[in-house]
Amino acid sequence: MTDLLLLSVIFWLGIISAIIFSIQCYKERKVKEGKKYRTNKKLLICSISIIIISWYLTAFTLFGIINGLLGVTACLNIVAIIIFLIRWFLYRRDKHKTKINRNIVIVLLLTSLFLYGGEKLITYHITQQQKEEYLTSQRSFKACYEVTGSTTEELLNNEADEWYNALTQSNENAENAVITTTIKNKHDKEIKNIEKGLALIKTANQQIQNNDYATPEEKRIYHQAYLNIKHFTDHATKINGEYDNFIDQIEPLDDKCVKSFNKLKNI
Repeated sequence: MTDLLLLSVIFWLGIISAIIFSIQCYKERKVKEGKKYRTNKKLLICSISIIIISWYLTAFTLFGIINGLLGVTACLNIVAIIIFLIRWFLYRRDKHKTKINRNIVIVLLLTSLFLYGGEKLITYHITQQQKEEYLTSQRSFKACYEVTGSTTEELLNNEADEWYNALTQSNENAENAVITTTIKNKHDKEIKNIEKGLALIKTANQQIQNNDYATPEEKRIYHQAYLNIKHFTDHATKINGEYDNFIDQIEPLDDKCVKSFNKLKNI
């Protein structure tokens, strides 16, 4: 709001100045070679330039329109600054200080507009870059989340069946540690793939957490989703403990991941 207010003030000052210098030019129109007429004409041109620039910057601030035009505006400002700096140098010994003071004011005004526009351009580019990075991280997170989640669910089902069969065949005399070690060795390839998927999810989550384009609520949802999938995958890749406890935890962990994934679909 502060930027828009400043631009509004500059715009209306430009309008008022243009009206004043237009009136002055009209009064001096009969003496077109006169000093006052030439001065007022230059000031009128400057006022019109200010109106155009401030109008464009306002549109840029509101809508983020084509930044190439802002670059052109910045270049024109640089050229104008150089011209008036040269004029200042040529008239620096002016006894009445009229031209030198006027040129200094114009240089300062154009410089401020250039700096303001440059700041807006840089901010726009940074925002666009962060937006693209955020969208890329989002796609990576969601894709890996879905694949890793389904792979983990499949592994857990296989582990549960194999653990149950091992207990049944041994009349429940076999040690759980021996059974779980055997199961882990059998599914070593699947476990490594799940761990790779979790690592990709972790990386995408870190990128999202460090991205200023993402809102605090979106960051919270992604981080919670990462924690849920981590607990789910850990339960499958680090199988241990008692069979009943292992089975009881599968459904609650799975439900949390499903809820998180549904929330991710809405972002």
